Amino acid sequence: MRRSQPDLRYFTFTALLIVVAEVLFFISRWLFYLFNRTLFNLTFWEAIKALFAGIRFDLSAILYLNILVILLLLIPHKKRNSPIYRNIIKWIFISINSIALLSNFADIVYYRFTLKRTTSDIFSFLSVGGDFDKLIPLFLKDFWYIAIIWVLLVYSLIKIFNFIEVKVLIKHDNYNTSSYIIQGLILIFTLGMSIVGMRGGFQLRPINMITAGNYAQENANAIVLNTPFTIMQTIGKEELVLTPYFNEQQLTTIYNPYTQILNNNKIPKEQCNKKNIVLIIVESLSMEHIGFYNKGIANYHGFTPFIDSLAQKSLTFQAFSNGKKSIEGIPAILSGIPTLMNTPFISSAYSGNSFTSLPKILNKEGYLTAFFHGGTNGTMSFDSYCKTAGVKQYFGKTEYPQKSDDDGSWGIWDEPYLQYFQREISSFKEPFFATVFTLSSHHPFKVPQKYQGKFPKGKLPIQETIAYADYSIAHFFATASHSRWFTNTLFVITADHTSEAIMPEYNNDYGLYRIPIIIYDPTRNLSQYSDQKPAQQIDLMPTLLSYLNYQKPVFCFGVNLLDTTLERFAINYKQPDYQIINSQYLLKFNGERTTAIYNILEDKTLSKNMISLYPEDKRKLEMRLKAFIQQYNHALIYNKMQ
Repeated sequence: MRRSQPDLRYFTFTALLIVVAEVLFFISRWLFYLFNRTLFNLTFWEAIKALFAGIRFDLSAILYLNILVILLLLIPHKKRNSPIYRNIIKWIFISINSIALLSNFADIVYYRFTLKRTTSDIFSFLSVGGDFDKLIPLFLKDFWYIAIIWVLLVYSLIKIFNFIEVKVLIKHDNYNTSSYIIQGLILIFTLGMSIVGMRGGFQLRPINMITAGNYAQENANAIVLNTPFTIMQTIGKEELVLTPYFNEQQLTTIYNPYTQILNNNKIPKEQCNKKNIVLIIVESLSMEHIGFYNKGIANYHGFTPFIDSLAQKSLTFQAFSNGKKSIEGIPAILSGIPTLMNTPFISSAYSGNSFTSLPKILNKEGYLTAFFHGGTNGTMSFDSYCKTAGVKQYFGKTEYPQKSDDDGSWGIWDEPYLQYFQREISSFKEPFFATVFTLSSHHPFKVPQKYQGKFPKGKLPIQETIAYADYSIAHFFATASHSRWFTNTLFVITADHTSEAIMPEYNNDYGLYRIPIIIYDPTRNLSQYSDQKPAQQIDLMPTLLSYLNYQKPVFCFGVNLLDTTLERFAINYKQPDYQIINSQYLLKFNGERTTAIYNILEDKTLSKNMISLYPEDKRKLEMRLKAFIQQYNHALIYNKMQ
């Protein structure tokens, strides 16, 4: 007796509908590129790569949008044969995908004005007006052919749906116990594969907007992405608002992120010789842990003897982090982008924006750029961010050859990883810009078994691991000093953010952002040029460019720390307050008014709010902070960071 075959009609029909939607999304992407190709400046093969890389993002968006259709088609029940039921499914599918295609087609035109795919902030603009009722008729008049193409695709979608329905769903269901079981298993399988498709694969983290940077040139992210995906990715995420504190003329005189890096340096300049840069970002390296920065504190014992010795002959700054998380610190250091919102830039609604970065600039100057981190590839989307920031080579735990060096928690122990880092960059062609981000000074604060009892433990669990990180850096320098590239290299040591604090000087909103910035040149003693003025992570990009004699205009929120003519300050955000720090004061501002001002020369614990004093200093600091916020919000909202 012939065994009956499982009924796969509804599964086949569902799969075909997804394929049809995928094809139409691809056509809309191709048209998006075709009508905007002059804005991308891509070679033929670069464009092809971006177009096909977008299929992964299309599938994610399509599955999210059509999950209801998938459920309605695959849940087994007798009503599936009803013409009314199928008609409902048909028009849900047509409506959802027509609107999705419409958003893609709208960006064919809108992109040339914003230079980014539309995000969920479009709903804010629609809700408050914005003359869309006047603009839409004008767009339809000027770009009528775009509307016609969309109508033709929707018409094709309807015709194809009808054709597939007739060809595939031709017979009626014959339900029995076994068919229900089989149909249920098909449903479970399809939902499982749909979840994988929505995530964009089996990787550690679901794909997001910044992931597009892994598959295209720096300026081609918008080709890889699709508008439904970018809207869904940003729904519910914080949206900045314009803050018109000043008119445009006033604003640029108070603070302007478009700057020419001038040669007003306090350090005598030798002719630029394309020095290499090695940037060491130490996990949670608070200033509190560093003896060099705490010489005047009684009974203080530091945990960084090697960094202390290096700082003695280095250019050092009293610096501040621009966030409290690694995901905030890395963009601040490499791209000069602080976090002035509740969401880190990398995961924000603005992560798809174009932006200037140190790697991008140095790439154009002939540098090889690389980023090393011993953690899991994909953690905090560092690999995707680095690609978007212009880093040419990324090295994570996957690339590390000796898996036994894994600490079992975060990744590769600092000592072997820094030795690996040294070996890899020794194979690089000069000049190079290589960044390494350590990880051992992180909870659960362990050191390798062979070093148990070697390092001081301190009053905080992290301090033993800071001492281990310092030992690892000393070992790195000992090995690197024998390398051919060593004397032609500028070394920078800083932190991604601070750790918890215990000393009163650091356990407040002033001390909890204090980190080192140490710049060491093996060929010269830079210590005589150090000062006590504030610095911040976002200052590193213009400062390093200045040291290399780079003198072209750049967009950067920070300032050149070597330029004696510039006013120095640091900016932080801790909801609901912004704060600005200069050489004498810390001022807190809630977006509408100043709430506190402290004299940090006399009160480092922030115990006395002197808001009724220093009216002129308060006015100047508040103006600078307002101008910074206004420029920041405007640049992110309108994609103006380059």
